[in-house]
Amino acid sequence: MTPSHSDARIYGYPRWWVLWRMLEELRRATRRTVGTKQTLRAVERGQAERVYVARDADGHIVRALLGLCRQRGLPVFEVESMQVLGRTCGVEVGAASAAILGPAPPERPRYADRSSSGTDALLR
Repeated sequence: MTPSHSDARIYGYPRWWVLWRMLEELRRATRRTVGTKQTLRAVERGQAERVYVARDADGHIVRALLGLCRQRGLPVFEVESMQVLGRTCGVEVGAASAAILGPAPPERPRYADRSSSGTDALLR
């Protein structure tokens, strides 16, 4: 007797538990993208750590994203539906894809340090 889809195990854990953990991680992420355009842009810039794609998303919409993820070696997780992915990300509509982003780059100072400029000597 072969195990049913719900009985399947991933790394020794039940499939449903692994999928729940993945979605919970996405839901709690402070830096994420929602939607294929934003997600594709984040992957191109090297900001995405993990990508989530809805199983019922149109192929022509996510094809470029999946190809780029494969090329860059990014893990892609398949989610049950666009509705579930959208709800997980906190939007009212479905989402074809989403991504968890890596840590933010350090902020650059907005203004140069005035103490090192030559204008201070002129004001004295």
